Amino acid sequence: MKLRTALASLALCGVGVYALLAPRAVPADPRPVSRPPLPVVLLEGAPGGTHTRVVLRAPDTATQPRELGAFDHAEGSALRGTVDFRSPDARTWVVATEPNARRGSTYNSALWRFERGRAPQRMLGGLTDASRPLVTAHGDVVVQRGDDGDDPPTGDRVLRERVDALRLDVIDPDNGTPRTVWRGRGMIAFAAASMGGDEVLVYHVHPQGASLLAVDVRAQTARAVLAAMEPLARDFSYDAARDEVTFVRASARREGVWEVVTIPAHGASLDAMRTRWRAVNDHLMPRALRDGSVLISLPGDRGLAQLNAFPERPLRVAPLGDGADEALAESPDGAWIALRHRTADREVLGLYARDTERTITLDLAGTYVELAGFAPRAVTP
Repeated sequence: MKLRTALASLALCGVGVYALLAPRAVPADPRPVSRPPLPVVLLEGAPGGTHTRVVLRAPDTATQPRELGAFDHAEGSALRGTVDFRSPDARTWVVATEPNARRGSTYNSALWRFERGRAPQRMLGGLTDASRPLVTAHGDVVVQRGDDGDDPPTGDRVLRERVDALRLDVIDPDNGTPRTVWRGRGMIAFAAASMGGDEVLVYHVHPQGASLLAVDVRAQTARAVLAAMEPLARDFSYDAARDEVTFVRASARREGVWEVVTIPAHGASLDAMRTRWRAVNDHLMPRALRDGSVLISLPGDRGLAQLNAFPERPLRVAPLGDGADEALAESPDGAWIALRHRTADREVLGLYARDTERTITLDLAGTYVELAGFAPRAVTP
């Protein structure tokens, strides 16, 4: 698999063997009764299909779901969505590969807008495949775009990746007009997370290595969070309360070992990096939460676990049992976690209540489901 493909998809790509510390189970305590989860926006369609519905659902209630719209895309396209939590109408942005995708290109995807009370609208093409639109704290919509570079020469023994012209664009939410806020060259400029205010976190991989940037989309400036880092890192998340970035990287010292690390979002350096956990497992999939803890998927596919400090052992949560668990989103009040649970014969979305340890599965028979995000409680279908 090419490095570009791995970086663009940021997908699960292997099975862990063992952890360097054994997990411990969460102690059994009396739990209060939780409120129902917030509404969610889901992308629903046939597995490997060409048609997807965008649906607003109120889980664990008798409320009927509302379809916000539907669209066609390339067969088996990656589907990535983001809900604008500021919107009173569940405005949702979706990126998917277009039906007439060019073979060999990386920029075949389109941005779509869906919301309650308005017709679906295709806003813009030429987006990076398998990329996710971001919405900043001030409501700007940020997308990844680019132009394919020349294919590297063949015939020698050196593996070379194509170098593309990369850019980040802010999109007018009404007509789709793009405004470029950052340009660079390399293999990918991955818009990883909104950082609060006008900044987005960008992982830039280029021929010299990689760097982690904070791009101010209104000032059109960029600062280095980490000026130089390894090109094998992924699963970035931002903790606004502590102004920290958490991600997983391949260990430079131990082959096959991956490390969950946290760095300050301002004034960071490799010396300031804290290692939260390490394991022989290439899909730890960390996600920082509002309370300072980090969720990971345990080695050996033992399910979801919570890291509170290092070198404390992770607390095994595993609300859906053994499997590879990816924490997809945290509700704004921190009460609910949306996760994707994978086993050898099953894949399902779940909503996990942290206070009661109750889990609701969003298992729609014969339907592939992707989470776009939580919607405000006032936004009901």
